[in-house]
Amino acid sequence: MERTRVMIAVTQSNFGGAQRYVYDLATGLPRDRFDVVVAAGGNGPLFAKLENAQIRTIHIDALKRHVSLWNDIRACRALYRLLKKERPHIVHTNSSKMGALGAIAARAAGIPIVFTAHGWEFNAPRPILKRTIIRALSVLTVLLSDQTIAVSRALVNQMPYMAQRKMTVIPNGIPPVTYLGREEARQSLVPDHRLDEMWIGTIAELHPVKNLPRALGAFARLARTHPRVRYVIIGEGSERERLEALIHESHMEGRAHLIGFLANAWKYDKAFDIFLLPSLSEAFSYAVLEAGYAGRAVIASDVGGIPEVINSPDQGILVPAQSEDAFFTALERLATNQTQRDWMGANLSRRVSGAFSYERMVTETIHVYETLRNSASSRA
Repeated sequence: MERTRVMIAVTQSNFGGAQRYVYDLATGLPRDRFDVVVAAGGNGPLFAKLENAQIRTIHIDALKRHVSLWNDIRACRALYRLLKKERPHIVHTNSSKMGALGAIAARAAGIPIVFTAHGWEFNAPRPILKRTIIRALSVLTVLLSDQTIAVSRALVNQMPYMAQRKMTVIPNGIPPVTYLGREEARQSLVPDHRLDEMWIGTIAELHPVKNLPRALGAFARLARTHPRVRYVIIGEGSERERLEALIHESHMEGRAHLIGFLANAWKYDKAFDIFLLPSLSEAFSYAVLEAGYAGRAVIASDVGGIPEVINSPDQGILVPAQSEDAFFTALERLATNQTQRDWMGANLSRRVSGAFSYERMVTETIHVYETLRNSASSRA
């Protein structure tokens, strides 16, 4: 039997969670069984990383991040032409816009389609009318796709029953990774730190949904009575100016740091004593998996798929995303108890290693592909 031709498509070629998934999957599929090509818009680092891994890529110029009727029609036509040219056995779409456009193009081209839901855009803070429209489009995307992979059970539960019947849960997995040592990571991030400090860390895009103002508020309260604590945020985004202003207003300069974007930011996880993720919405967090794998104590919001990772109080602390008081209480509890931090970190590391392996994610996705290809062959 010839190799299965798979086109994996994502809206943009930056390197967020969806692109990380695309990269991991494209490089993890066995090359003796799969012929993989990745299509995306933009000119981001995903292309370079894939090319370094000898994965073929296709740039779709018309594919833009923001909604534009004319560009979206052009992008859909470009996808259709591309599918007719490439004739993959499976097209696998990722992210909301690519999911919708890819479903239309693949249906028109007669190619089986898998869509991975990495999160629902209707969960982001928006006016209710926009959220309603986006929700309807999300349901339509699932219905048009032959199979939808959800990275968490929480995403399935947010869909109506008619859509849930076409969905399966395959959680994100991470391959074994090598972290920088504690002091090497700290030296790289904040060279003038003291050796006896307790570090809190966050790795996240500086975006409103990440809820970082509440995290900074909780940290500022902790810092008033704990002079040796430091908060390091790795990531970049539209909220930078607001967060810089909050750090200034709370007199936390020199103690709270916006490091900016760092490639392979997970390498620095062992710099932290506590990993903090205060998101308002989180489908299934790579950042929590990576911090857990590194054995860090995690405090996170009890939203989306996070409780599916931290599913026991001995693995971390989950708190209401809207409560600064709850984040402060959790930080204060762990800041003064290294034994509990170490215990929680070790428990979460064992859970991540056992339940969220890279090999399991790839194997279960291959099963979806093979089922669809066999079904398509039987109908031909």
